[in-house]
Amino acid sequence: MKSPKSKEFADYMASESLYLERQRGHNMIWKSDVFKLTIITSKTPSDGNWYRQVKRDIRRKKKQLGVQ
Repeated sequence: MKSPKSKEFADYMASESLYLERQRGHNMIWKSDVFKLTIITSKTPSDGNWYRQVKRDIRRKKKQLGVQ
């Protein structure tokens, strides 16, 4: 799977009801008011697998909250 561009990634996060709360240092903080969920991602990921890892983290956190 090819890594998405910034716009595609932002669109994916929006489809998961997440919005960019803030960017500081090396991180981007994404929040969801719908699910009371916070995801922290790197501004500059170091490997090509980062997109799958973010999707996995979202899936795991939603499962912990009992969503889906």
